[in-house]
Amino acid sequence: MNKVVLIAIGGILSATVCVQYGNTAERIPVSLPDTTSRDYQKSRVPPQPTTDIDLQWALEAAVESHPSVAASWYEIQASQGVLQQAGYLPNPRIFGEIEEFGGSGELSGADAMASRIGLSQEFLLGGKIHKRVKEAEAGTRVTTLMHQKKLLEFKAMVERRFYNVYTLQERLRLQEKQLDIIEKTHEVVRKRVESGDTTPIDLARSQVEVSSARIEVQKRHRELKAARHVLAESWGSESPDFTSVRARYRLNPHISEPELYHLLEQSPAWKLYEARTDRAEKALALSRAEVIPDLELEGGVQHFNESGDQALFIGVSLPLPLFDRNRGNITGAEATYQKVRQQKKAGALALKTELQQAWHRFISAQQTVRALEEDVLPAARDAYQSVRKSYQAGEA
Repeated sequence: MNKVVLIAIGGILSATVCVQYGNTAERIPVSLPDTTSRDYQKSRVPPQPTTDIDLQWALEAAVESHPSVAASWYEIQASQGVLQQAGYLPNPRIFGEIEEFGGSGELSGADAMASRIGLSQEFLLGGKIHKRVKEAEAGTRVTTLMHQKKLLEFKAMVERRFYNVYTLQERLRLQEKQLDIIEKTHEVVRKRVESGDTTPIDLARSQVEVSSARIEVQKRHRELKAARHVLAESWGSESPDFTSVRARYRLNPHISEPELYHLLEQSPAWKLYEARTDRAEKALALSRAEVIPDLELEGGVQHFNESGDQALFIGVSLPLPLFDRNRGNITGAEATYQKVRQQKKAGALALKTELQQAWHRFISAQQTVRALEEDVLPAARDAYQSVRKSYQAGEA
């Protein structure tokens, strides 16, 4: 009989929960972002290169294999766990009591004993569960944007490493050609000294140029070797197994400064400040809701040994917020909200300043490239042809 009544009381409490929070007595439904698109439990290590690699291969290998990317992704999964947990209702509690026994007189035995068994359920008032879910959703958005921002920064780092290798590789190639020209020129000078057409001072000067060029080539070899190791570390490799990198120079499409600022406002770095502000605002709302006391409802069945009768009972309890009104947490949440708002303003200024500096560097680099293509390279070709003709004339 007690068990049947207990189940009935449980149904009453569950129905009350449904009225309070919706059509489920288990938890508030929340929508979780999809985390099944990538499985970091089974990391996919790309095949190690044996020949030359391009930028696309380096980026994909780094994103697939580097542990820092996987660690950032797990932060999103952790925040999703917090979001899921925020939607659950407090668990109901089962309790039992025995009273009016083991005393004196008529209460010395168990004849007058009364026993109670029931369930109690706490109801969070003031929309606390809804506000907890909103705060957790804002937290998940923050960690997602942090992951996106970190991923972009990581890709930019890999790209810088890649082009550093490419630049050193091309410089080494040119310096080796230059060394070859200097060595051939030195040979011409040596022959002319032997024939008496020039003085030994010119030969000594030529030898110094050869030695300096060889030192520069050796230095560039060491720099390239170090840069290759740094690039290989991007995808978790301890040694560079690739032989070279290949890239093609091309100017970026023309884009105006206003268009760049518009793109900046769509970037994860910009949206991250907005998401942090929204999260702080949601945390402040939750702190204010915590002032409202929560209602606890209990109910069950009571059995009287003396008469063998049974009866239902219902109880309600509500804390009185006389001393703890959550003022400290509210003050802290308000200060945090104001701090994050100021950080958003400062961050926006910093991002715009950084973008402006990058824009001017880009314009300067474009002008340098045009000058190289239109002035420096033609002059260098003419100088090379002059040296080549001089070498051929000296050999003759």
